[in-house]
Amino acid sequence: MKEVIDEYKHLDRLCGRIYGKKHGVSQYISDMEDTPLYISRSITGWKSDLKNLKRLRQMRNVRNRNSARGAAFTKEDLEYLNVFYHRILNHQDPLSKKRSLCKNSREVHKRYLLEKKHQIAALLWKSKNRISKMRNRKIRDSLAYWGPIAFATITMALGYFIGRGQF
Repeated sequence: MKEVIDEYKHLDRLCGRIYGKKHGVSQYISDMEDTPLYISRSITGWKSDLKNLKRLRQMRNVRNRNSARGAAFTKEDLEYLNVFYHRILNHQDPLSKKRSLCKNSREVHKRYLLEKKHQIAALLWKSKNRISKMRNRKIRDSLAYWGPIAFATITMALGYFIGRGQF
């Protein structure tokens, strides 16, 4: 079907303008393949879109090399290419979803780090207050213990020296 080939070329030109390269669909597929698994699994339809794009690219390549023989395109292929083209324009394609997911993830991560920073600051503040309270308690307790002993020792020493007439 010539319409499928034309629609594929239309999609290839769109992807080519996005990437600034000649073979836009191939670059799109390459970007999809280079995406980490944990990201691609979180995007609905990723696997089927990648599979369809690879299949259609392969069929188009075979058809271009051997125009007499090659796999036959179906109406579903034409419809898929048309829908996928519009999904790219509306930012509903897999790589657009990946970009928005990663952007949101960075923002969430920044908020998480900021929250952790505030929690750590609060813990440090509590620790400093606790340490200063402990220090004050130790000083108070040591004064309570050593104060009377020091007073008694000084009083005895003064009494000793006064009693001997040394002052």
